Amino acid sequence: MPRLHLPSGARLAALVAATAALLAPTAALAHPLGNFTINHYAGIRVAPGEIQLDVVLDRAEIPTFEERRRLDADGDGAVSEKEAASARESECRTVAASLELTVDGERLELGLIAAGLSFPPGSSGLSTMRLVCGFVVTLTGGLGAGRTITFADRSFQDRLGWREIVLEGDAVAIESQETLSVSPSRRLTDYPEEMLASPLAMTEVSFRAVPGGPPRATRISIEAPIATIASAAASGTQRTMASAGRMSLAATTRTARVTIPSVCATVTAMPRLAACRGVARVPTR
Repeated sequence: MPRLHLPSGARLAALVAATAALLAPTAALAHPLGNFTINHYAGIRVAPGEIQLDVVLDRAEIPTFEERRRLDADGDGAVSEKEAASARESECRTVAASLELTVDGERLELGLIAAGLSFPPGSSGLSTMRLVCGFVVTLTGGLGAGRTITFADRSFQDRLGWREIVLEGDAVAIESQETLSVSPSRRLTDYPEEMLASPLAMTEVSFRAVPGGPPRATRISIEAPIATIASAAASGTQRTMASAGRMSLAATTRTARVTIPSVCATVTAMPRLAACRGVARVPTR
């Protein structure tokens, strides 16, 4: 039985009040998976020389309420833009510790290249929390004749919620019998009603990636406010990742993607474009 972590004292009283507000008959925009859930999406894109991960966490109102109190560094009862900006990288690094990516049995370190944090409105005046993290792993020696890749998301195992993993090859063929190539939830932005009673529960996938297959091209519509960061990877090449609310994909490939137009990756372009506001860079480590 999943455990619910509750604070004590004054924080417990505040949480009880928040819960009561959610249970009121007037609550209209309750989270479709339930107000206590933490929901997961992982998009895995395999190219001949690297693997990119597009990881999204969608916290419903109650876990968001708990997390916002922790992020409120000055204790003024609100999470400022500065507090949110300072937290997004550390939040992604915390999640990374619970993600496991292995290639031919060897666990590889995830390099954080993008991080976004936003608070979409929820019910009864409360917010939800959307964390988007972009990671990359370089495939030393490429794919060769083919490599076996395993991914597992072990974050928040004691919480109920939707868990979705989507695979995509970019000039790479994916060999697997039990994987998704399209996101049913549109990266946790539009949960299908017919699946709410029995949500996806994908925590681990294993597949083989071999050279071949067409390169992917995606058209993405970025919503404001954008909740992503773009950065240069260690190799010096520019990579960008999307974490906007919804994605508009080319008709020929409706798979969730991790690349966005490179314009937001250009330092000189970012301040001029409304769609790129809030974009910051994560130092490569």
